[in-house]
Amino acid sequence: MANRTVLHLVTVEGAGLRFSAENGKGARAMLDTGPSRADLSPVETLLVALGGCEGMDVISILRKKRQRVTAYEVELSGDRRETHPRSFTRIEVVHRVKGEGLTEPAVADAVRLSHEKYCTVRHSIDPAIEVLHRYEIQEADGTSVAAGVSIPTVLYASPVGARTLEWSTLAPPPPAARSGYSELILRVADVDRALAFYRDVVGLALERRDSPTWAWLWSGAAGASPRLGLTSRPLSFGAAHTGGPAHFAIAVPRSAIPAEQARLQALGLEVEGPITFEAWKADSIYFSDPDANRVELCGFQHLDSSEGL
Repeated sequence: MANRTVLHLVTVEGAGLRFSAENGKGARAMLDTGPSRADLSPVETLLVALGGCEGMDVISILRKKRQRVTAYEVELSGDRRETHPRSFTRIEVVHRVKGEGLTEPAVADAVRLSHEKYCTVRHSIDPAIEVLHRYEIQEADGTSVAAGVSIPTVLYASPVGARTLEWSTLAPPPPAARSGYSELILRVADVDRALAFYRDVVGLALERRDSPTWAWLWSGAAGASPRLGLTSRPLSFGAAHTGGPAHFAIAVPRSAIPAEQARLQALGLEVEGPITFEAWKADSIYFSDPDANRVELCGFQHLDSSEGL
């Protein structure tokens, strides 16, 4: 059954330009477009709904991230067409967050998640309307921490001042050197059967057999990536949780993982990890691409030096 929302609007004056809106629980709001109006217009309530929806998302996400917020406000402004229908063409949402020990990656990520995933109002309005998000962060004592521009224009947030610099004028820190795929994991119905096929038919060498539901083979020379993993388990383990038929990882130096995590978070991505794999002397971090494909950066110790696998 559909999740329905029902409201009743009733005129409260003879001119018919002032309405009372009421939901099924008796909560009320006033709408007014008269010449001496005292309440918000229907168009203004659209901005209020967008700001309220995003604001509640952002606060909830920041609380889950254990960010201590002491004050918060959302400012909205919009540009409208000159002719009918006088719809919005552009809306700007500014999130002003004040607190103790706030981190810019956490705030940027909260704004991004609200816009991309959670805000019902944003996903209910015309996608052709450009919605630009900005955030400003202050310590509880009023000291500025950061200002940035978030979605949809992806900018690199500079340390405060009133400025933010586009990637075209200031690039984010470059990524660490990539060393190709470190692994490809296939979900199979029967590990023994798949192992026999890839070992005896395809000609790959077994690296290790972790359990009845897991096996690893070398796809080329022994000790050289990428590995081929075979599992009968759903690919929803740990931070990888792809849930699909395959999973992959890209190899980087182990020492680069902290910088990679900071770089990705500065770009507004939610990063899980690092997770350590002692057997391979590796640390991994995980994040999602725009299509929700799960990407793993696996940092191997042997890529820091001449040490072998």
